Amino acid sequence: MNEQSGVGELKGIGEKTEKLFQKLGVFTVGDLIRYFPRGYDVYDPPVSIGEIQEQKVQAVRGMIYGTLQVSSRGAQVTSGYLKDMTGTIKIVWYRMPFLRNTLQNGQIVILRGRVVTKKGVRVMEHPEIFSPADSYEKN
Repeated sequence: MNEQSGVGELKGIGEKTEKLFQKLGVFTVGDLIRYFPRGYDVYDPPVSIGEIQEQKVQAVRGMIYGTLQVSSRGAQVTSGYLKDMTGTIKIVWYRMPFLRNTLQNGQIVILRGRVVTKKGVRVMEHPEIFSPADSYEKN
């Protein structure tokens, strides 16, 4: 087998998988070796709220503060606050009202998302949720 061999010749690659690779433009073993993903996520360790940088995807460890509110002016928006020793940040999820029952006041979580400023308030929009027990740092 060499770089000119078709991907279908690789052990474990059947007809279905070969067709999926072809949709990606991967026809030979050489193509597969040089195929790089379009993008990837880096899961850096959590930072404190005081260290958050705007427009950058970051993780923050903190405590849910106050009750999560669900408002619906045409769209369901679940919002609340996350705090740590260095500050507080607003957190917002769209079309996820069940989070009001999932996340409890005083619960310690790790949230990962992009931070923006809206009307002078820092907001983390639609963050991923991790439990500290999930070993976020190992992802």
